Amino acid sequence: MDCVSLREGESSLIQRGDTSTWSGYKLTRTSGNNFIVELNIALLPDTHAQPAEAAKQMSAVSTKLQECLREITPYLNGPNGEHLEIKLYDVTHGGAPVPPPINIIADTTNHGIREDAGRWGKYTDCPTITHELMHYMGLVDEYQERSRGYHTNPSTGELIYAKDGSDPLLYNCRIIGPADSIMRSQQNAWASVVSGKKNSLLYPGHFRTVTQPGCASSNKIYYTCANRAYATSGMGKGCPTPNTPSECSNSENGQWLQ
Repeated sequence: MDCVSLREGESSLIQRGDTSTWSGYKLTRTSGNNFIVELNIALLPDTHAQPAEAAKQMSAVSTKLQECLREITPYLNGPNGEHLEIKLYDVTHGGAPVPPPINIIADTTNHGIREDAGRWGKYTDCPTITHELMHYMGLVDEYQERSRGYHTNPSTGELIYAKDGSDPLLYNCRIIGPADSIMRSQQNAWASVVSGKKNSLLYPGHFRTVTQPGCASSNKIYYTCANRAYATSGMGKGCPTPNTPSECSNSENGQWLQ
């Protein structure tokens, strides 16, 4: 994999799959310890709503997104005094390189649905938006999946997709993060920085993954553990284990994110 290690004043278009999720953003190193990520968010209307309501919701989600980015700016810090700022790419004046568009549906109901990286609504809070944005910067989920998975047919051993009550759970090979990780519990992570317990929403491994993408020397442990995030065991197959470092085995202490 190509290591992106920017010098001061340099920018790079990041479109990668170093972890088991896709990332797409423009990364700029503005000074020795300061980085800017630009995301090309394209809000889309909810096609199930009336046009006027859909447009109103798009405006509301856009405002919430910009407010959220301002709110999280003080809390995107690296382990050695670095700082990261997330901005929305200006399609009119942003300049090259142009990050790929990220389509987000501005959902008009958001009642009884599960928000994800592609659908937000007027009830989606800033911690959740932050968690979802981090996926587009290469960070994977770190929580135990409980609402989706598979039933096993006892006669055939066949795995049948199910929404609830599943065994095994979907993504049961996932390495679980510490309780205050933004990718495990965004609410706990937010509470930790607001209370002053931590000064960053990002663990060191998160920060390096975003600001040094593709750099195995910096991110090898994170990449290895993260690549199990969307793997599910079943039908006689266990979770992938080759060359898995010990940090992945005792994951909730956060060693794999250091």
